[in-house]
Amino acid sequence: MAADNKSKKETVMKGIVLTKKHEKILKAGVLVILVLFFITAFIAYPLLPDVMPTHWSLNGEVDSYADKTVGVFAVPVMIVAVVGLIGYLKNYDRRRKHKSRLELERYDAGTAGIVLLVTLYMYVLYAYTLLYALGMSENMTYVVLLLMIPLFAGMFWFLSKMDAIKFRQKP
Repeated sequence: MAADNKSKKETVMKGIVLTKKHEKILKAGVLVILVLFFITAFIAYPLLPDVMPTHWSLNGEVDSYADKTVGVFAVPVMIVAVVGLIGYLKNYDRRRKHKSRLELERYDAGTAGIVLLVTLYMYVLYAYTLLYALGMSENMTYVVLLLMIPLFAGMFWFLSKMDAIKFRQKP
C-alpha cells in the first residue's frame, strides 16, 4: 500500500508526460503553420511592393531589402526545408538505440514541441515583416525581443519534459 502511494505521488509530481499522442498533435500543429505560411504568402504577394525589407538592425532600422518574390517565398520554403531536415536527421541520432520506448516517445514529442514553437515564432516574424512591407507596422525590434520570452520559456518546458533538463524534486 505504501509503495502504491509513493508511485502515485511520483506520477503526480512529474506532471505531464509526453507521449506519442502529444507528438502527433504537435506535428499536426507544425503542419498547420507551414500551410499558413504559404496561404499568407499567396495572399500577400500581389499587395506587396516590388522591393521589401527583409532584415532589421538591433536599433530597429531596415538594413536589408529583397525582391518581392524572394522576400515572400524564401522564408516559407526555408522553414519547410528546416522542419523536414530535423525530422529526417532525428532518426539518425546514435543515442536513440540506447533509449527505451517511453524515453523515445518523450524525446520525439519534445522535439515536435520545440519545432512547433520555433515554427510559430518564425511565422509571427514573417507575418510582421509582410505587414511592415505594407506599411501597417512599425518597430520590428520589440516584436523579436518580446516573442523570445515565450519561445525560450516553451523550449525550456519541452526540454524539461524530455528529461534533457533535470529538476531537483523535494522529498
